[in-house]
Amino acid sequence: MIKLHRLVLLCALLSLLSFVTSLSAAPRGGYASPVVVSDVAERMMAPQVWVNGEVISRSNSQIATEVAGRLMWVAEVGQKIQAGQALARIDVTLLQQEHEEQLAIVAREQARLDFLDQEVLRLDSLVKQRNVSQSNLDQTIADRAVARGDLAVAKARTQQVVERLQRSEISAPFSGVVSERLLQSGEWADSGKAVVRLVDIQSKEIRSWVTDQALPFLKQGDPLTVNVAGQQSEAKIHTIVPVGGQRSRLYEIRLVLPVKEWSVGQSLRVAVPTSKRQNHLSVPRDALVLRRDGSFVYRIKEDNSAERLSITTGVAMGEFIQVRGALEVGDQVVINGGERLRPGQQVKIINQPGVVQ
Repeated sequence: MIKLHRLVLLCALLSLLSFVTSLSAAPRGGYASPVVVSDVAERMMAPQVWVNGEVISRSNSQIATEVAGRLMWVAEVGQKIQAGQALARIDVTLLQQEHEEQLAIVAREQARLDFLDQEVLRLDSLVKQRNVSQSNLDQTIADRAVARGDLAVAKARTQQVVERLQRSEISAPFSGVVSERLLQSGEWADSGKAVVRLVDIQSKEIRSWVTDQALPFLKQGDPLTVNVAGQQSEAKIHTIVPVGGQRSRLYEIRLVLPVKEWSVGQSLRVAVPTSKRQNHLSVPRDALVLRRDGSFVYRIKEDNSAERLSITTGVAMGEFIQVRGALEVGDQVVINGGERLRPGQQVKIINQPGVVQ
């Protein structure tokens, strides 16, 4: 029984020794490590600095009342409002009374004009019969002209009251969200006083500021790298405002929002070039393997073995970085799986070269 036990133990030790031996031989032998590669290429690059930016709404307005009065209702903060929908309402009691008064004035002026029309006809007949002087007729005609003017004024004032009644309900000029109540229900609002702030959360863009040194190297349509919470995206410049701030001396730029899910007010960072772009030999940042003794990359040779090459880095732009060393355009470098590679180890490329994943 003891001999059998020793035999089993010996077999186990031999199996373990064989497994360890196979592991030690794997980097030089048939085991091919799966890797993702990308081609070395020349790219237009320039030194960059990171500047602050934010996501803003293209429509962010303080909506004011055009009619003075006491506020009866104001939309709640956070409420979604469609274009044309009510944002606030003014008490119209006084306006309705003024409207009734103006209607009465219109009726009075209309009656006066009707009387003068008849009077002109009567006096004209009497003048022809030489029973009334011509001056009496002329005076009545003049009075009729004044009455017509007074009637027109009364109608215009009535229409103004109707217009104020219609504008007593403050309507949204665009669809958005109420972000702030500037006046509360029950408060008095003078004409032109802002009542709410309305923000369009669908139409968004990026706003950032650059120095005059960076301005010559920017133009409309240029793509810039944007970093939000560690995630990078590419956004194109659609507007450059060539007027510097009086205090900051910075110039505003606007970029097309690359990710619709970003919220209005969200802060971010924008990479801005500080010199003219030039062609540089570059690789994806993921190709770099950083060690205490320097930086290097793994280049794939024709026999699908990994060759370790020391390099130095230069200009970085987006996901790419300039490299100097024994690399040429078209070389394939490992961008995923290089941390565990050893020089001379066989690899298996699991992506199509030239495609950064």
